[in-house]
Parts: sequence; C-alpha cells; structure tokens
Amino acid sequence: MRREAGKVLFFSPLLERWLHKMRNEGRSLLQDRSAGNWGLSPDEEVASLGGTDWMRFDAELSSRCQKAGLPAPLRLKAANPEAWVTLTRAVTNRDDFQLFLNTAHELLIDAREEKRAMLKYPWLMLAYHRLRLVRNVFIHGGAKPSLAALSAWDQVYFRGIGRQRNAGEPNGSDEWRSVQLVLLRAFHIGYRNAIALAGDTTKRSVSRGRG
Repeated sequence: MRREAGKVLFFSPLLERWLHKMRNEGRSLLQDRSAGNWGLSPDEEVASLGGTDWMRFDAELSSRCQKAGLPAPLRLKAANPEAWVTLTRAVTNRDDFQLFLNTAHELLIDAREEKRAMLKYPWLMLAYHRLRLVRNVFIHGGAKPSLAALSAWDQVYFRGIGRQRNAGEPNGSDEWRSVQLVLLRAFHIGYRNAIALAGDTTKRSVSRGRG
C-alpha cells in the first residue's frame, strides 16, 4: 500500500476489494474503533508497544478463534518472553535489523501459518508475507533474492523513508528504525483486525444460539 497524489493505492487487489467492502458495510477496521476512523496505526503507538503487548495480541487472537470455533490463522507456538522483547527493541543499523527479522521470523512466521485460515484475515496475511519476503532479501547471502522479495523490500523502504530505494539501504539509525516500524505497524493492524473479525464471528454465533 502506498500514497500517491493524496490517494492510497494497494498492491493487493484482493485486499483493496475487501477494504472497500468493509467500508461500505460501515464496519471498523480495528477492534473497538468507530467505523469512521480508518487511519493506520501511528508509529508512535506501535513504537510504544512492549513485548508483553505483542504476546497479548498473539494470545488474544488464538483465544478469540477458539471461542468462535475457528482455526486460528497462526498456530500456537511457545516462545521465550525475552524474544518478544527483542522484537520490539529499536534497531539502529543493519545487524540490528537482521536480528529483528530473524526474531520476527521465529515468533511470527516459522511453522505458524494455517494457510486456509489465513485467507480469511487479509491484513494479517499481508503483514505475514511482507515480513517473510523482506527477510528473504537479507538471508540470501551471495544469492540473488526473488523479484517478489525485492519488491516487498522496495515498498517497505519507500513507506518508511519516503524515497525510492535504488538498490540502497537505510542511512542511519532513524531510517533503520523507520523500516522496522513499517513491518511492526503492519502486524499490529493485522493482529487487531484478525482479533476483531474473530470476535464478530463469536457474537454472530451467540446471537444465532439465542435466536
């Protein structure tokens, strides 16, 4: 997703159709937000989240899906709480960013995706695959990353720094932190939206039971 000439453009047609559908139905993008507030999570909010907050999002999604009788898009996985703290630690250089990517992969990607369930949560799916692809750019060593991975990195770089990458890398600690926050913000939105969707399913199930 990127902004051009004052308009938000989507690189996923599926996500764009889903978002317009949600808006037309007056449904909120994020849990406990008014239907009129469709802004993205600000960097300041995401930057303030600690490891405990991310652990809570992860547990809440599994709990909501279980209550709704749905398979969770992310399988349960035990993790050291310190790893969640590492996920949130501000990066300042390439080595820090690569540690962040590897930690995020361990916590959020590795052996976690339920492919069919994930299709029902477009924002989470987008964040999941964006992170996976960006990490692929940094772990290939001498091998050339895929075009999809390079495209994802270009998009994250542009969104975080505001200029085309042109085969370069972030310059200085502020820029490295900015691209980290792009990836964290995407997962923040993905988690909250998935939690809200699973909660809606639970409410509909309860209403049908009472009817």
